Amino acid sequence: MVTQIDLSIPTFKDGGGVRAWTIAPFFFSRSNRLLAPLTSVLVNPDRSIAESHSAWFPVTLVGPTHTGKIGWISGVYWTWVRSHPRLKSLYITAPDFYRDFRNAQLTRTFSDFEERFRALRFLAITNIQQLLQEPDAQEELVFILDTLAEKQVPVLMSVNEDEQSEGWNAKLVKRMQSGALIKTESPDEELCRAYAQDALKKLLLPPDYSDFIASWVASRGHLSITAVKGELLRLDLGYRQALMEPETIANGITESHLILWASQTSADREPLKIHDIAKLAVKEFGITLADLKSSSRRKTSVLTRGAVVYLGRKLGSFTLEQLADYLGGRDHSTIIHSLRNFTQQIETDPQLKKTVMKLERALA
Repeated sequence: MVTQIDLSIPTFKDGGGVRAWTIAPFFFSRSNRLLAPLTSVLVNPDRSIAESHSAWFPVTLVGPTHTGKIGWISGVYWTWVRSHPRLKSLYITAPDFYRDFRNAQLTRTFSDFEERFRALRFLAITNIQQLLQEPDAQEELVFILDTLAEKQVPVLMSVNEDEQSEGWNAKLVKRMQSGALIKTESPDEELCRAYAQDALKKLLLPPDYSDFIASWVASRGHLSITAVKGELLRLDLGYRQALMEPETIANGITESHLILWASQTSADREPLKIHDIAKLAVKEFGITLADLKSSSRRKTSVLTRGAVVYLGRKLGSFTLEQLADYLGGRDHSTIIHSLRNFTQQIETDPQLKKTVMKLERALA
């Protein structure tokens, strides 16, 4: 059954991948029903099945931000990797693709760059609208797509439809249109409920109230899975805080408790911004915003950046690119490294963990 496919995405813990936050419910609802059969083909362990559907490649998801494009691509990519661990695969953002492309030109290692892509058996590249002003990079992407098409290699791409339409390479547009060009839609109430019910399995909230919580969150009129996830995380944080104060739940958890905590979430106030997190973090760690965004490698500066990245991902569901831009335009891989290191530090440093929980309470 398609609905039993594991589309969970690894998160960083102990230096390795841990399965968390499955995206399956998002794509098996009416909102994005076209992706269900495609998903079953792409993640099938029998690679010959994917090859027989090579006319679908490249698969390009087009839609507004926060409609799950990158979530689906990530989930399919990691599921494919788990099924084919010995085959070369690559997940890369458009900015990183352009950086590698330019570095290859400057260092005269272009043949190595192209060979890296020729050897792939699965490619995922996200946010290609960020190549709009880079005609040479778009031309190179066309060449890569044609090369991989000859080998029937699955290629997944995403593009935000709300970006400007001028600047596209005509051949690149033609390649996208020749494959599966799929529009992603904003989630409806049914979809939000399904996603919430699945996500609640990973949280501490009482399972007896999962149906109530999922329906309540879904009825809030959210148009983004990111917003639903944020609501659930803040609700979970409220519950964890209550557990630290036994007198507030002496008579047990009730629906009124849940509604009270949920009413204090981001839906009832201004959306959380990265700057909000940064201001509290620099004050707590004793540095300035200038230090935070600088190239300083002082321990406190590095630690504060790690806290901003960690809390930004956990509480605000900000993308790695958004965090990288805010923190002085850092490289995408640097942010991943910061997230991984800080997550490990929390596990081994009780005082740091206590500080992070203090910041979470303040931001919630």
